[in-house]
Amino acid sequence: MARLACVIVSLSLSALAGAADLQRIDLSSTACEVVSITDQAVTIATDAGEETIPRDGVSEIVLSPDLYDPQADPMRLRGKAVLVTINGDVLPVNIGELADGALSFDNPVTGTRQVAMERVSAIYMPAAGQQAHEIAAACREMEMHSGSTDCLLVSQEEGGYLQVRGALRTIADETGRSRARKAQKTVTFTWQEADREIPLKDVRAILLAGANADVPAPRGYIIGALGTKIGFTSISLEGDKLAVESPAFGSLSLTRDIVEAIRFVSPRVVHLAELTPSAVASHGMVTDAMEYRRDRSVGGGPISLDGMTYATGLGLHSFTELTYELDGEFSTFAAVVGIDDSVRPNGEATVTILSAGGEQRDPIVLTVTGQGPAEIVRCDLTGASELTIRVDFGDDELGVADHVDLAAARLIK
Repeated sequence: MARLACVIVSLSLSALAGAADLQRIDLSSTACEVVSITDQAVTIATDAGEETIPRDGVSEIVLSPDLYDPQADPMRLRGKAVLVTINGDVLPVNIGELADGALSFDNPVTGTRQVAMERVSAIYMPAAGQQAHEIAAACREMEMHSGSTDCLLVSQEEGGYLQVRGALRTIADETGRSRARKAQKTVTFTWQEADREIPLKDVRAILLAGANADVPAPRGYIIGALGTKIGFTSISLEGDKLAVESPAFGSLSLTRDIVEAIRFVSPRVVHLAELTPSAVASHGMVTDAMEYRRDRSVGGGPISLDGMTYATGLGLHSFTELTYELDGEFSTFAAVVGIDDSVRPNGEATVTILSAGGEQRDPIVLTVTGQGPAEIVRCDLTGASELTIRVDFGDDELGVADHVDLAAARLIK
């Protein structure tokens, strides 16, 4: 077994007042001023001077640290409509009208805008007190799939939901309404070969069929107010002006203060959760072994460390050992390692990271407890043919609450 060189750093960062925070793909961070962004590079300024970083080496730029909430999720807002596109955009919106195949809406980042319905995957419209993710869960439970027809989820007076399949025509102000009474929007929907008007206030979800899935993969996402997430294929920043090319919304010209963060998709990064281990070994101390999970904690909840929720990573429990074939393609392994917040302050485990092939490196042994902070681990994998991650029982010799997260676990080319 080769010896593995590794760097472990604290998550606490010193930051300049009012400065942006740039995170590289190896999870290291720099407090800085962002000078410019192009499709090729990011230029920043620090006390040491200006530095230009290839964009495929940048993971995220937080432009407004005081405003940015990485856990903000439009799907968790109460009583707020959410627009989801086939590009992965997620926007809290006020719904306007649908006519001639285009939907108008208002969002704090885009302002008033239109989107072609062929780009829309779903619109969730929770009632007051509800959240969009609850409506999405109801759609899944009812096995609503857009398929070859559009589908409405309509709330019923007696309670529960009705699923209606057909074709969405328009969303517009109710016809025949006198000016003395406030107009309400209705959905015109073709069902059983007849056009029917349904009050928009009774519709909880619209799932769209026939969406054009032949779209370019986003090269990143801008994040704005209320967790607005908009994918882009091109982006540039000069001064206070941010120019964005969005597959769903076209050209956007934004001011820097509207965008809280920019997340990049780097071709150099492969998330460990996307790979299948070549070997898996696991056993429990007393009870049966808990299987490892991808993009979830081993307990089934979201990966959460020190109050931060991560979208990707691995959840493991003592004893688990995973081995991955690398074929010498990667230079670095990086992850945030700790005991999941759901079981803290309990839990104590030993995490060992080993490599085979390439340069001789010492195995890394890290003790994690529910009373200590998570830590960033970065390991050199130059020339390595295998990576093994082992989670073993800690000094307490117990398997209770050994819910180890490898958040944002990634291989870097």
